[in-house]
Amino acid sequence: MELRHLIYFEAVVRHCGFTRAAEALHVAQPSVSAQIKQLERTLGVQLLIRTARGITLTPAGERLLHRTRRIMDELEAARQEMAAHAAALRGHVRIGATPVVGDLPLADLLARFRRTYPGVSLDLSSGLVDALLDRLAAAELDVVIGPLHAPDSRFITRTVADEHVVLITSTDDERSLTSVRQVAEEPFICLPQGSGLHDILMRCTAEEGFAPQILMATHSPHSIRDLVSTGMGVALVAESSTTTPGQPVKVHQLRHAPDHPPIAVFTAKSRTDTAVRALCDLIAGSGHAAGTELAVTR
Repeated sequence: MELRHLIYFEAVVRHCGFTRAAEALHVAQPSVSAQIKQLERTLGVQLLIRTARGITLTPAGERLLHRTRRIMDELEAARQEMAAHAAALRGHVRIGATPVVGDLPLADLLARFRRTYPGVSLDLSSGLVDALLDRLAAAELDVVIGPLHAPDSRFITRTVADEHVVLITSTDDERSLTSVRQVAEEPFICLPQGSGLHDILMRCTAEEGFAPQILMATHSPHSIRDLVSTGMGVALVAESSTTTPGQPVKVHQLRHAPDHPPIAVFTAKSRTDTAVRALCDLIAGSGHAAGTELAVTR
């Protein structure tokens, strides 16, 4: 028994006769009749009875029709799935990512995506998460990867990685620091006011009972590390920013470290592009509980 036998059989039943089935299949009627006879010989049962009004199914034919239509449904589902897969092989995805993405191996994931979908071109830009989300809302980006500071009803959000806050000082510092209170008298280097890291610093120092002396604000987490390495000040940073290539600094694990928001993948609710979904599924499947989708309402 071959698949074409089942296709011809289902067509004869659906069109209530051999002539209409042949027309629908774009073949000659004798070919349809021959396929049905071959199917009956192979199975050793009669499936159809010709009548003046068309055809009637035998009990065996009824059972085979039930299974055949299940097979046809699976074939159609497979066709649709492969069509979606093929559509994802072409396109252009614009990605915005913050410099801090936790333990998410973003470069490796993008390389894997390109190997899987060579027909999809990628554009990657960097920035602070609020600015990137504004660009996502304006349809200037397709995907944003960065810290989830607060729910935003404009986006579908899936958490993909964890992040932690550490204290960094220059490598000349011989201390083993475990509290931000121990550097209360020293200048801090931080991201600008309004950024998530700035908020973390202000909240943490307030809990420790002091206001930080911010010597310099910079838009780049990498610049924070560079400046701290010179001994200009200390900083609270995301731990992942200390593991990338750059100037050496001393990393201090805090006993009561402030919470850092998880890293998330953001997409606009209005976008259903197949290539975008494929990229987000790959990233979400790589970490944090295989990508936890959040119901984001505000």
